[in-house]
Amino acid sequence: MIYFLVNNNYHVHLDMQLAKQLPEFELGLIQIPYSLTAIEESDLFHKIYYHPDRLVASLKNLLLNPKKIRSIIKKVDTELIPKNTDVLLVHTEMDLLNQHIIKKFYKAGSKIFLLEDGIATICHYNMVSGKISFKENFRKFLLKYFYSFDYLKFKKYGVQTLPEMNNFIFKGVILNHGNNIKRDIPLYKLKPFEEPIKFLDQNGVIFFSQPLYIWFLTEEEYVGYIDDLFSVASHFSTFYFKFHPSDSEDVKNKILKIVEKKHPNVIVLHENGIAESIIEKYPVKYAITFNSTAALNLINRGVVPIFINNMFSKLYPLDSSEAFGQFLKSINCHSPSDFNDIKPGFVAFSSDEKEQKKYSLIDIINK
Repeated sequence: MIYFLVNNNYHVHLDMQLAKQLPEFELGLIQIPYSLTAIEESDLFHKIYYHPDRLVASLKNLLLNPKKIRSIIKKVDTELIPKNTDVLLVHTEMDLLNQHIIKKFYKAGSKIFLLEDGIATICHYNMVSGKISFKENFRKFLLKYFYSFDYLKFKKYGVQTLPEMNNFIFKGVILNHGNNIKRDIPLYKLKPFEEPIKFLDQNGVIFFSQPLYIWFLTEEEYVGYIDDLFSVASHFSTFYFKFHPSDSEDVKNKILKIVEKKHPNVIVLHENGIAESIIEKYPVKYAITFNSTAALNLINRGVVPIFINNMFSKLYPLDSSEAFGQFLKSINCHSPSDFNDIKPGFVAFSSDEKEQKKYSLIDIINK
C-alpha cells in the first residue's frame, strides 16, 4: 500500500492530485492535523487514519507530561502496522509525531520519500546549520533516550531550531521546483500534473499574506510594510488581498482598517480555502508574496509569481531569505527591485528552468 502522511490542507490538496495518478494501487491516508480539515471518507483512499492529538515537544512538556506523550505514541503504534511492501510519502519530518510514524515504516522495511513541503523544503534543505544551544541538546537527549526518537537530530537555522531525521532514512526527495539540496538524499523532479488556468484576468493580482511577525519582526513593522505595499494596487485592474490562516486577529483588524481608510481599491478575500483553490475562483495572472509556497505552486498553472523576498530582506535580513533568494536564482526566477517594478507585464522567468530529467510519481516509487 502507498501511504500519504499529511499535516495541513496544502498537503491534502497536493496528495489528492498525486493519488489520482495511482489508480492501480491501494492508497492510505494518515492525518496528523495542524491546519487540516480532516477527511473521513474518500474514493481515492482505501484506508484513512486520523490522529487528533499533536505531540508537543517543548522541553517543559517533555519533562512534565511523559504519560500523555507516551499514550499518544502508543495510539499510533496500535493503529498503524506498516509492512515492508508499503511506501510512505511524507511532506516533512519536522513534526515529531511524523518522525515516529516514519521510524515505524523504516523499521518495517518500507520505502520512504519526502514530498515537497513548499518553501520549507527549499530553504531548510539548502541552508547550513549553526550550533544548537545546551537547552536544545538536552531536549534532543530526552527525545532520543527517554522517548526513543532514534533517528533524531536538531539543526539551527537562524532563529529557528528544527528537528530532522538521518538522511539514510529516505529514498529520495520529490520536488516540483529546484535542482539542488544540501542534504545527502537523492533528488527527483516531478513531472507537471496540473493544467494551466484558463481565462486569466491579464492585469489582476492576488497578494498572499504571510505572518512573518510571528518570528522576524513586530506586528507594527509588518502592518506598516503591508500598508506601503498596497500603494501598488493602482497598477492593477484588480488587487486582491488574502490573509494567511495563521494571521492573528489583531493584525487582521489593523490591516482591514488601513484598507478601509487608505486603500479602497484593495479587495480583501475572506475565503478559507488554500491558494490553489482560490486562484480557480479568482483567476488572475499575477500572485504577489514574500516567499510563500502558494505562488510557487501556481507557476505550473500559468500564474506569474512576484516574490518580494529580496526587497523585504533588505530591511529585515534573514538566513531563510538568503536561501530562498538562491533558490529563485537556480530556477531563473526574477524578483522586483522595488515597488515600481510590481505591475502588469512583470517578467518572472527570462528562460525556462534548467533542464533536468523529470519523472512520474510511480517511476520514482519504483526506483
